[in-house]
Amino acid sequence: MTFAEKLVAFMKGKKRRIVSTIGAKFGELYFTKEDAKGLLGVPENLAKAIYTRIKKEIETAYVEGLSLWLHPFCWISVRICEGVCVYEKGHMPCLKKDSDFNKLLDQFAMTGTTDSIVFSNAFYKGLIKEIENEKDVK
Repeated sequence: MTFAEKLVAFMKGKKRRIVSTIGAKFGELYFTKEDAKGLLGVPENLAKAIYTRIKKEIETAYVEGLSLWLHPFCWISVRICEGVCVYEKGHMPCLKKDSDFNKLLDQFAMTGTTDSIVFSNAFYKGLIKEIENEKDVK
């Protein structure tokens, strides 16, 4: 599995968690087929750097939730887009009230939970372990 494929698998794992918690509609808000195509187009050396950094954040900083530290597109924006977010093309800027990101946070709140509970550090450690043990992307 390439590192770009690992990034896609990571986002698909998060999407599965969203779908199982708040529904398919919200999973599609978070990660689309177009998003996957975008990640698969990332140069492998950059994909490796991003995947390695996300893994380090999970293992050493114990990051949880829908953090920018755990979102490949945030790292891409910092690394190659000079602060211009490529993810916002299909999702609106995260800080805007009507963004897909804020719709997710609102839906978590409406169901009586938070993104930090749904996406605990233990969840992320399990997801990384699953990805590391896979040979092909599902």
